[in-house]
Amino acid sequence: MSKGKKKQRSGHHVKYDPAEQKQNFFRKIESICSAVGGPGVYELIPRKSLERMYKLRVLPMKVVEAPNEEIPDDILRRMRHLLTELLKKERVPLVKAGIETSLPEFISCGDTLRFYLVELKDSAYPKAAEVKKAMEPYALFEEGSNEAFRKILEAFDAAELACNDLSSHLYWLERKVNFRPYGTRGIESLVLVHKHVPEKIHVVFDETSRPAIRVSWASEAYQGAVAMFVRPAQLGFPDNGEDERINVYIQMHALERLRERLDCIPTGLIDAHLCGSFVEPSIHHEKNGTVLIEYKIGEIKAGYLVSEIKDNALVIRTFLFVTNGGTPEGRRLQEICGLGRLDREFLAIDKLSTFMATDLRSDKEVERLFLEAGCECLIQLHDAAAGFNMKEGMPSAMEKMRKYFGLDSKHDFMMPDLLDKFSQRFEEETG
Repeated sequence: MSKGKKKQRSGHHVKYDPAEQKQNFFRKIESICSAVGGPGVYELIPRKSLERMYKLRVLPMKVVEAPNEEIPDDILRRMRHLLTELLKKERVPLVKAGIETSLPEFISCGDTLRFYLVELKDSAYPKAAEVKKAMEPYALFEEGSNEAFRKILEAFDAAELACNDLSSHLYWLERKVNFRPYGTRGIESLVLVHKHVPEKIHVVFDETSRPAIRVSWASEAYQGAVAMFVRPAQLGFPDNGEDERINVYIQMHALERLRERLDCIPTGLIDAHLCGSFVEPSIHHEKNGTVLIEYKIGEIKAGYLVSEIKDNALVIRTFLFVTNGGTPEGRRLQEICGLGRLDREFLAIDKLSTFMATDLRSDKEVERLFLEAGCECLIQLHDAAAGFNMKEGMPSAMEKMRKYFGLDSKHDFMMPDLLDKFSQRFEEETG
């Protein structure tokens, strides 16, 4: 290859021939007309009308930087790729009868045709009234547009989850639709990428300054970034009737522990559920003054955010998986079978991935042990988190647990009668 000759790019970088692009548009319009109105309807539309429809068409969505933003090239490329892949997998109904088309085709060709039909007058050309009548089920079918809008927002949400990282930057998407009178005319559909940098502070614990970051999330659903807070009454402080809020921060160390112990979940999803845990927080006050806030994946508890008030802010010091020492469930596990920190680390029961690979329901004896300790959430998480488990294929730890717990031994220190005694004592203590 000569030095002056550039290598042709492949994939989506290849530009379509304008004439071919136009013909593809007409073919898709014809396909929709035939599917909805029947054979021959497309031929009733004059060529002049089709040309105008193409000239004023809804252009494919384009992912760009929002004004006055500087978005890294790798983030823009990733957003574009994700949205392209997510949208092309989706189907949208054209009419109630169940006729469907792809979401990208619906956005460009489908919306263009609908706008044309809504504005079409019976006197526009000889067969205009016939075209309107045949295509009426499509022109008036608002459910299709609503479904398309919902799926676009779902794709935005997925792309934001994939790119967001609370420790550095949060991104959110905004769709702008407007008429473009220059260049390639038509209805421009832009996806603007916005950036939010979470507030960072330093807090002093034990005479040591430690970095912390404001617990925040950015999303199209919020039209920007939101920061989490708690009410004083939730922390046991007097409520003076005013709209007081206590800002929430998380130490970088605690954020690392979250990702280390919820090791099979994407980073963005971990951060999103961190924020979600403060929408309606479940707060526990320990006897030593420690505040435990339940970290939830959806509605299911996965552990606790160990928190402390510092300089009028709630600071998350660390994250404890539900089986860790220092949690109510971890203490019960230790009472039942004497599990300490090293035992938990050896069995890797301080990480979510172990319980994604190990279905506790497959062994009633082991299941009962964890249920007696109050860890039924581990069974619920096994099902709820299956859709975004990044460590599928890990071997089950059930056999290792059975051997370590002594369930395969004649001198089993966790015989059913021992569990029964613990259960009875726990019920007496909790009333």
